[in-house]
Amino acid sequence: MKVVATAIIVLFNVAPSILDAQRVVTRDSADVRIVTSPPRSKLPVAFRVGPQLWDVGGLNDDPARELGRDGGHHAVVLSNGTIVVSDRTRIAYFDARGKFIGSVGRKGGGPGEFELVGAMCVRTGDTLQVNDGGIHRTTIITPDRAIARIVPGRRTGELKGCLDTKWTITTELFPKGDGWTQWVHVRGVADDGVPRVDFGDFPLRGMGVAMRTGALAGHGSRLALGSGIEPSVEVHDTTGRLVQLIRLDEKPASITAAEMEAGVGMTQGANLKTGASFKVPTPKGAPMTWPAYGELRYDPLGRLWMEDYTKQLGTGWWTVFAASGESLGRMQLPKSAKGTPPLVVGFTRDAVLVRRLDDDGAPHVTAYRLIPVNR
Repeated sequence: MKVVATAIIVLFNVAPSILDAQRVVTRDSADVRIVTSPPRSKLPVAFRVGPQLWDVGGLNDDPARELGRDGGHHAVVLSNGTIVVSDRTRIAYFDARGKFIGSVGRKGGGPGEFELVGAMCVRTGDTLQVNDGGIHRTTIITPDRAIARIVPGRRTGELKGCLDTKWTITTELFPKGDGWTQWVHVRGVADDGVPRVDFGDFPLRGMGVAMRTGALAGHGSRLALGSGIEPSVEVHDTTGRLVQLIRLDEKPASITAAEMEAGVGMTQGANLKTGASFKVPTPKGAPMTWPAYGELRYDPLGRLWMEDYTKQLGTGWWTVFAASGESLGRMQLPKSAKGTPPLVVGFTRDAVLVRRLDDDGAPHVTAYRLIPVNR
């Protein structure tokens, strides 16, 4: 990759510092914007988590207002403030204050029915896209909760966000010959089922000493693809062209011999007859490092959020990058009474949406204000 230009970026209205000077932007011969930011350990806190804005779910006298055991894993907010939350086989709608106003869907394979809501996001005009991981199809829902279209027969991935174009992202997993890498073939498919853009093959998951879960995130005309193996993210436009490469100046943590001996992070198998678990032998050539990060998510402002990976319990730390690719800093969610941070299921312009369980084990989706930290 031939580099033809270099620039120094200062992000904030403060005196230049060593940290600012390490944010280096370059472009290669194909005009790909390459942004390298400092290690996460050296990044400042950019946001702190503020007060609760709203809460939905929990136990209720009306079961329709509750979220099922598997509910609350996807949530978005429409332009009028309407809150939309996924349940396993339906989509629940609440007003801006969290009052239940209706739902779409039930269990089944017919129009307006779902087997397993696997992803949900908002297109332009508050049109909702729902990917069904159970029957591998996409349902398009209008702002007035009517079924507009159903795109059948496509295996849809866990896309965190929508693109502005009127098509969805489909994924097809397949193994590579090295014995540990799972690759994904990524396509953009129109609502009529016709393929529009072929993004090609991408390493999405490694099957080595530690499981690596890759990530897809979409916003506007950008699609971020990350394997989680290295601390970098590829950003493509809606033609499939690579336009941005976001990097952190750090290396994934090595898996120590003691961790291997203890089986920490080892891929587990199970005996089909006895149910007993066992360690799966490490494939030759598998990377001996921990995943570099977890999920990727865009917010409505085009900022890209990267979840820290942890060896055991979640740290709650997220790193946020500007739409231009430079790191803005970090944010940490407070831990629950059980010692783990809640699960992030989305971002708005100024809030983080999390899934949490109450003392009765009932799922909630709660929004907390994100407050910028002045530096």
